[in-house]
This record gives sequence, C-alpha cells and structure tokens, in this order.
Amino acid sequence: MEHTKAILLHVLPFQDTSAILTAFTENKGLLKFFQRGYGRQKVPKAPLTLLEIAFDIGKSTLYRSFSLSTLESYPHLRSDLSLLESAGRMGRTILLSQQMEHPSPKLFSLLETLFQNLTIEDPSKIAAMFEMKILYHDGLFGFAKRCTLCNAPAFSYYGHDAFCKTHSLKGHITFTYKEKHALSSLAHATSLRCAHRVPCDKILNEKSKLWFNSFYTK
Repeated sequence: MEHTKAILLHVLPFQDTSAILTAFTENKGLLKFFQRGYGRQKVPKAPLTLLEIAFDIGKSTLYRSFSLSTLESYPHLRSDLSLLESAGRMGRTILLSQQMEHPSPKLFSLLETLFQNLTIEDPSKIAAMFEMKILYHDGLFGFAKRCTLCNAPAFSYYGHDAFCKTHSLKGHITFTYKEKHALSSLAHATSLRCAHRVPCDKILNEKSKLWFNSFYTK
C-alpha cells in the first residue's frame, strides 16, 4: 500500500455508493482511483480539496483507494465565486495538460501554493499565470516570428503554430507586443506579488486561456 498527497480534481459517481476520483498527486502525477463507499461518507470529499490517499498499486491504471483523509479543504476558495472559478480553471488546466501517471512534483507544489494563497485580488490573472507556467514547464511557451506555412511575418497563433495575415483563420489568436511581453512576464513571475504587477486585462486573460487551450485540444 502507498500513500500520497493529492489535489482532488474530479469525482464521477459509480453505482450507488462508489466513485471514480481523478486527482493530481504529489509523487505520481495525475491518477484515477476507485473508492468504495464514497457516497456513504458523512462529508464526501469535494473537488479542489487536498487529500492524503492510501491506495494499492495493481495492474490496472485505475488504482484502488483504501482511505481518503482531508489535509486542507481550502474554505476560502468557496467563499467567493471569482476564487472558485479561478481555482476550477487551474484544476481544468491540469486535467487538460498533464498525462496520466507522469510525475510533476514542482507543478504539484505550485498548484498547492496557489490554492493556499489565492485571494480576491484578481484571481483570474493568477489562473492565467498558471497556464503560462505550464506552457513554459512543458517547453511550449514562445511566439514564433514567422508563419509556419510560408515564412511571412507572424500575425496570429494557434498552439505550436504561427500564421501570417494570409493564412490566419477564425479562432487563431492575435497578440500585441505588449500582450506578448505581459504573458512572458507571467510565465517567469517568481512570486504572486510579481504576477500582480503584470498588466493583464480581461481581454488578454481570455486570449491567454484560448491560446493555452489550443495547445492541448484538437
């Protein structure tokens, strides 16, 4: 039997009392657990909760969980809608970008820290920072200067690719020089204080989310 810290990201009820849990673990990355009796718990564990999970490793990639202990429920995240939405966005970022059973202890530590310290001071900017840091962590962050198709000056972006005005399509994302600099500053921010100094309005925040999603969706 093994134990790990984990941030619960998704709960899928199974039959009457069991559930399949998806959690981002400290030592093994993203894992799925089968938990019997989940629905019979007095207070079922909610997503965006820090847990200690005792589990058994078998031949299946669906691990059998024996016990769930709450280490931190992050009640402040549920006290304000903007905090809950931003934390949920970061959780979806992990589900979208991380491979199953691929350890990312530094990324886990960052997510744990952000959940613990997220405040009502522009939490959506911190969610955008987390997305940019994942792109940087995965070696994907950067803005090519030339069109992928014809080598003309880049005008818009989608995932790994850059496009000139001729080849740019609906759904591709454009950035000004200042917006690129802001996203780079978020990717390299060393503290929440540094991140809060970066100019990132609602329009750039939405662009950053669309650009991030374009790397991981088909």
